[in-house]
Amino acid sequence: MTQACFIFGDESFLVEENVTRLIAPFGINQRDTFEGVFDIDALLQSSSMSGLFSTKKIIILKNPWFLSKAVSEPDIEKLKQFLSTSQDAGHMILIYQLGSVDQRKKAAGILKKKCSVTQHHAYKDWEQDKVLQWISDRAKKIGKELTRDAALALEEIGGTNLRQLAGELDKCAVYIGDNTEITADDIKALCASATTSIFDFNEAMKQHHTPNMIQSLTRLLDHGDDPVMLLGLSTANIRLYTQLIALSAEGLRSDAIAKAIGKNPYFIQRLLPEVKKAYDLDTLKKAYTLLADADFAIKSGKKKPKVALELAILSI
Repeated sequence: MTQACFIFGDESFLVEENVTRLIAPFGINQRDTFEGVFDIDALLQSSSMSGLFSTKKIIILKNPWFLSKAVSEPDIEKLKQFLSTSQDAGHMILIYQLGSVDQRKKAAGILKKKCSVTQHHAYKDWEQDKVLQWISDRAKKIGKELTRDAALALEEIGGTNLRQLAGELDKCAVYIGDNTEITADDIKALCASATTSIFDFNEAMKQHHTPNMIQSLTRLLDHGDDPVMLLGLSTANIRLYTQLIALSAEGLRSDAIAKAIGKNPYFIQRLLPEVKKAYDLDTLKKAYTLLADADFAIKSGKKKPKVALELAILSI
């Protein structure tokens, strides 16, 4: 039986990497590619023809229209015929979607029955341990190791953006040369000014140091970072600090707090003392209210995003 793969998901970086791996063994003359809107009759024609220099080839369908639009019964039958004909001819089929797929649709159901299916989910903001594990695994693939502080520094800068995280790791690998260990200093030395400012902004907020918060925020805004995104980052920080202080007040240790909120224990162990030194619960509640008010002012059109954000940070 021929191999037929159906790959999709909202983590486009992993989808693209998987696709690249599968395509690699086939030369340019052994590939037929269809993207977006195309006639399914053209698929049938492709499946009945061999490659230019080989009897077998790969037929690639990128973001095919039938996964997002209504499909007629005749086209459904043609899709089934395409899969069957390709299988008989020994061709490989690769169908991929950069984004989520409504798996209730008839075309998707057919692909799930006829193909091996891989779905790549994007990591959620609270899945820090999974992101840190991905960073560590990625580093090992390029022959490097990260210190714990380096992994945390990279995760703080790149968040769940795997494309950015992979790019930063690749730069670090070149930067350290024959050395095998990537340190937090390497991460800070190589990050672009904007991502460094995000790291600096988080550090300043953690320490409740207003001048540094404003300085790094200004650099981010001057670089063109979205003030609404930065407001979301600030709110997430304050929410995390509030959880730490509240749970600590209940007598929970750092490892129990980490488990309760789904964060890495080492990260919480390092963060908790600094947050407790810089904030109390009343201050955090007021800060959260200020950020919520800024969000409302932006969405209601009362203030421009940049102004609302800067005023909120100054008030905090």
